[in-house]
Amino acid sequence: GKHGQLGSALMILKECIATHGSPPGEKNLKFIRQICRSRELTDEVGLVELIGEDPIDWLREGQANLKREYSYRGRRNLDRTRNALLRI
Repeated sequence: GKHGQLGSALMILKECIATHGSPPGEKNLKFIRQICRSRELTDEVGLVELIGEDPIDWLREGQANLKREYSYRGRRNLDRTRNALLRI
């Protein structure tokens, strides 16, 4: 986990699943997900099948693609519509 040893972390993870029947909490899985993502090993390791989807993926995708633009260029059409409504 914290020391970048993916093999050891996966062994402990599989042992935990075998013993308790479920993976540990997301706080403990965060480091394993980061290592797999940075080394592009998520599919090779089978991480999604082992512990499930990353619950933070929706946030990461939303921050990159779904942010609203609050600059002048992003607001100008809204301001025109608001002004037109106020003129009526």
